[in-house]
Amino acid sequence: MIGRYAFSNQGLVVGTRSLRRVAGLALALGLVLGLSGGCARPGADPVPVAVTHLASRGRPGALTVAVPGDFPTLNPAVAQDTESISAVQLLYQPLFSYGAGGKLRGLLAGGWSWNRTRTTLTVHLVAGARFADGRPVVATDVVYSLGRMLRKGAHAPEARAFAALRGYAALRAGKPAAGIVASGQQSVVFRLRHPVADFRALLALPSTSVVERRRAMVATGPAWWFQHSAGSGPYILGKAVPGQSLTLMPNVRYWRAPPPRLPVRFEIMSAPAQQLSAFDAGRVAILPAPATRTLLSARLPAGSRVLVGPDLGVAYLGFNTAKPPFSNPLLRRAVALALHKRRLLAASGGAGRVAAGLLPPGISGYDPALRPYPYDPGAARALLRSAGVQRPLTVQLLTIAAGGTQQAGMTDAVAQEIARELDAIGFRVVVRQDSWSQYYQGLRSGQANLFQAVWLADYRSPQDFFFNLLSPQTVGAGNASFYRNPGFDAALARAATTQGTAAAAAYRALNVQAYRHLPLLPEFYTSAAVLVQPWVHPADFRLFLDPPLMPRLQRVRVGGAVANSVVGGGVK
Repeated sequence: MIGRYAFSNQGLVVGTRSLRRVAGLALALGLVLGLSGGCARPGADPVPVAVTHLASRGRPGALTVAVPGDFPTLNPAVAQDTESISAVQLLYQPLFSYGAGGKLRGLLAGGWSWNRTRTTLTVHLVAGARFADGRPVVATDVVYSLGRMLRKGAHAPEARAFAALRGYAALRAGKPAAGIVASGQQSVVFRLRHPVADFRALLALPSTSVVERRRAMVATGPAWWFQHSAGSGPYILGKAVPGQSLTLMPNVRYWRAPPPRLPVRFEIMSAPAQQLSAFDAGRVAILPAPATRTLLSARLPAGSRVLVGPDLGVAYLGFNTAKPPFSNPLLRRAVALALHKRRLLAASGGAGRVAAGLLPPGISGYDPALRPYPYDPGAARALLRSAGVQRPLTVQLLTIAAGGTQQAGMTDAVAQEIARELDAIGFRVVVRQDSWSQYYQGLRSGQANLFQAVWLADYRSPQDFFFNLLSPQTVGAGNASFYRNPGFDAALARAATTQGTAAAAAYRALNVQAYRHLPLLPEFYTSAAVLVQPWVHPADFRLFLDPPLMPRLQRVRVGGAVANSVVGGGVK
């Protein structure tokens, strides 16, 4: 579900005709935020710095961002939802990250090299990297962090992607292994059983973020991560108020660049109307909001910007292929023909495009020659008759309650549109809307016949889609379709070891095969939108949505002041 966005800083400026107020927020606020804080000894607990208001004109001394739901965890090894990763990427850093154009670059990794067979990767830590308490980041911290994520007891979904590591079974059991070892204080050696083309990209996943070993070893449970800072990122924990807000304070010891000047305050607002009202009142500076059509029709402050771009995501309808009725491919095809994809896109409120194949544009293997399944309810009914289905056929559709997400494709309106169109050809669809935790439990247990989901790329590779959603190694996790196809699995394993044009051709073939087998039905490729106040100047930073629907702020100017805010690991 969690993914990475990257798009250019092109946006729409909201005019004055549809606005309740023309002046006010359109004016520069003259807000200048400073920070103070003395030096502290290395190893001491990080202390939030004080924020000084200079001519604030009543504006809060924090960059306030609206989020639709609470933060289930701040433990980077298990963070999977948008809200949690939004905060984790401010507090913690992995070895690698992404630069302009989605290019992979080192973050805590200062250098790296492969052996001749590309089965051994040696990573040298960047000089000067420090945790928030002033202690240096060393190789044993990296080994510990990867090991705790890979342990079975951590229940980290990405752990399966590291199966090529030597001694993987031992790592899963919480034991040391040759696959990840420290070489002195500054180097880490990764040994693979076979080449993995995207291995460095795996080391950019938020779940691989490096934590301070001596602090994390004493973590007593989920609540510990809401009370302690154990990362090297530009922020440290401030105050967490469950169900209301999470405040992160600047890390005055930040090693990579001058520390950010503004605290970040996440305000939890589940209802779009509440979010827009808070934005209109100036209480929210940045509003991640995929419903672009809704934003453009809203009454917003003059000069507000709606920044829109593709996000390497796909909304899809999943089938439980392990049990009737959708173990029958004829019924899956009937559903594909019964759904009007443009209506689903319109119901989501998003600004995407109808999908043909699992891989979106921008991912190697995307095939522009593929065409969406046509809308043909007559042919869909004929397939049901040929399958001997006694109508109406009752099926359950699992989705997330509207208050639990704002991902395009998972709204009440989309679920209801799916139900309406399937009911019209002979199904009786029972829509089950659950919370995040109940939804994922339902996926793992295979309770539902159908489920509505969105996959957002964790890294820019077709492996991220195929492995997570269709691999036998992820059955019951990302592969909630319980799809098993030995031929597909063998072709995917071969593709993982290839590069260049051969890899692109292999992934195109896999994309076509998955689209014909229909373990899931791609509905539309998603786009993202972010609403920015007039007094936050996006011309001063390049906007990257990383994690989903969350701006990556390099330099944010509020009024006449400039505040450094380096999100998720560094300057782009």
